[in-house]
Amino acid sequence: MEIVLAYLGIALCVALSGIGSAYGVTICGNAAIGAFKKNPSASGSYMGLAALPSSQGLYGFVGSPSGKSSVNLHRQTIENMYEYKNYILDLGGVLVDIDLGNLSAGLEQAGCTRAYQQAHKETLTRWATDYERGLLSTQQLLDNMKPLCHPHTTREELLRIFNSVIRTTTRERLELVKRLATGSRVFLLSNTNEAHWQYIHDHVFPACGFTPEELFERIFLSYEMGVIKPDLRIYQMVIEATGIEPAETLFLDDNKDNLQAASTLGIHTRLTPSLTASDIL
Repeated sequence: MEIVLAYLGIALCVALSGIGSAYGVTICGNAAIGAFKKNPSASGSYMGLAALPSSQGLYGFVGSPSGKSSVNLHRQTIENMYEYKNYILDLGGVLVDIDLGNLSAGLEQAGCTRAYQQAHKETLTRWATDYERGLLSTQQLLDNMKPLCHPHTTREELLRIFNSVIRTTTRERLELVKRLATGSRVFLLSNTNEAHWQYIHDHVFPACGFTPEELFERIFLSYEMGVIKPDLRIYQMVIEATGIEPAETLFLDDNKDNLQAASTLGIHTRLTPSLTASDIL
């Protein structure tokens, strides 16, 4: 869009200068004719004055090559703005804010006390991990959780509680991703599950005016891939699916273990809690 506006500016520069020049020549020409009738001996001066406004049209043509050079420079700047050819972005904690405390508080309100959660932390963690690996369906997860809560707690209420860990993102972050994609290949790689992804896809991104598909060339989700970070296989799957070179790739994540694993394959990494321009420029 910026390139289109730049070329539009060049066109206006040439067109308006030409229109202004023609209008000025008309006015001066009419004045010269009137003066010539009164004093024919000064016709040479009148002709020079009448032609003078026509020179203004030249400025538009002189300025247009300079404008084209600026447009080309702008295009080169966009293409070279970013350090890497490929970017892999995490989702939760990098693009979307999360709050795990909301899940604990919601379960407590539903009858699953914090003491019970702590005593069965290993089991709850295993369910969450299996769900992210795609080993549990959403229905199976909710069926596992339901006996922990009040008997009248519905699966819909449990799903709302489970999704409460997803907070929001900002339009600025998503616009940054869109800008990044103008000069680089951008991919999403997330440890996530079906319910969280559906909520983010249908509500969080659209609330900022975007869809995930328009921001990322490819989207890689752990529950669809059957493996989670920091397992090396998940990075190898991304490399094979996209054909990217690890040495030309930057991976941004908010988890040090995930970054360390990716770096063993030659991928450049950067710890990124909440994406900002300084993380990629």
